Amino acid sequence: MNFVKLIGIATLVAVIGFSFAACGGGGGNTGRDIPTNGSLTITGLEDYNGKYIMASYDNRTDVVGQIGSDWEIYNYSGLSAWGNYTTTGSYTNATIIDGKATLKVWAVAGTVTRDNTTAVYSDYSGNDQNVRFVVSILNSRNMLDRVDTGSVIAPSVTVSFTDGEAEGSVHFPN
Repeated sequence: MNFVKLIGIATLVAVIGFSFAACGGGGGNTGRDIPTNGSLTITGLEDYNGKYIMASYDNRTDVVGQIGSDWEIYNYSGLSAWGNYTTTGSYTNATIIDGKATLKVWAVAGTVTRDNTTAVYSDYSGNDQNVRFVVSILNSRNMLDRVDTGSVIAPSVTVSFTDGEAEGSVHFPN
């Protein structure tokens, strides 16, 4: 009977450990910060003070192949905006204060397949125009626990960058 308890405890510890490892983001920000000059200030968030936010712009650049009837393998590039991102893949979402949030922006490039996503984050200081970010408003600083904004379509913000900096007001679809 003690052997069964020991196996049960070992299994529980393993499950908890794998859960932390699989989480991706989390409080254990042990990697080096990935530096960037990019910043995005999003306004119009008064109803979400104290919540958290992230934003992304994804541009599929090259469909490489297809698996089955509904899964593509593709290369992509885009921009990703968080509170912070590190070399270990840990991230934090930015905090919404006084109806606005300022996020760091990185250029991102990679490949998506059914089993794996590779991404390289690098400094962003570009001058891209009319960039539409999809915005996620979240309950947690470190998790993708979305807040119900009452919209079927995700909120967005369209901005134009100057030397890696941009500001815009969020749009909530009806």
